[in-house]
Amino acid sequence: MLAASLVAGPASARCTSDQDQAAFDVNALKTELMLMAVSSECRREADYNAFINRFRQELIAADGHVVAWYRAHFGTGRTLNLKIESFVTELANLRSRHAQRAGGDYCARSGMIFSEIAALPSGAELAAYAAGKNMMPAELPACERPPVQPAPRTRR
Repeated sequence: MLAASLVAGPASARCTSDQDQAAFDVNALKTELMLMAVSSECRREADYNAFINRFRQELIAADGHVVAWYRAHFGTGRTLNLKIESFVTELANLRSRHAQRAGGDYCARSGMIFSEIAALPSGAELAAYAAGKNMMPAELPACERPPVQPAPRTRR
């Protein structure tokens, strides 16, 4: 229980839709596992590859859902691409900083995630598992909407 709390980050803002939140949660989990895979200390490439292969459909769906969310709120074209790239980069940077703060035994404590994921009966449980790990950093709220522009003033 203590190890699980050390892996998860602080609570983050919630999306208004459970489907949106699930997609962002799965993306945050995938990012965490990717960091563990590429870490020179953790060296969990084989576990990460097994995760990607086993949950390919769910991961593609989650990625597509996040892209659709950004498209609906930021439009298309360059703005969309910049917003998605910014989100992905900032998520990885924040998860990496969390790993650094967790200390030298980060890999040993968080490596249990791969075992837990391997024990999931099917991909249908992945979103709930990701939500329970709460890996969306509070500094990067999921479903952050563009600022509302004030209505133009009209003269009378």
